Amino acid sequence: MHGRLTIDEAQALPEVTTAAERLALWQAGVGGTDWLHALVDANRAIMTAVNGYPSIYYALAADVIPQLEAPPHANATWHFDVGDIIDPHWVGRGPEVDASAAAACAPNEWLLVQVWDES
Repeated sequence: MHGRLTIDEAQALPEVTTAAERLALWQAGVGGTDWLHALVDANRAIMTAVNGYPSIYYALAADVIPQLEAPPHANATWHFDVGDIIDPHWVGRGPEVDASAAAACAPNEWLLVQVWDES
């Protein structure tokens, strides 16, 4: 196998809030991470893990909070397949956003975004 190795100057990870509040939770379909990749491409977010278990991003609240008004590619309710073992509290559940916690974020606050692959 041929490949290419590129080594760039390291960036220090941003300081992340110590708040333990979950701002939002939703299940997304195909393209659900496109908005995060666009932020990474624009140097507005940092992706530190990409394996889906979870994939980890750090992004500024100024870029994330506006997305919470209509979470990108969010399923109206949690989807699952026949045979999946689902805890009853997930059935019928839709996108959840804690508007007061989101509003309390400073625009320059770095937020942790975790993306779990459910395939």
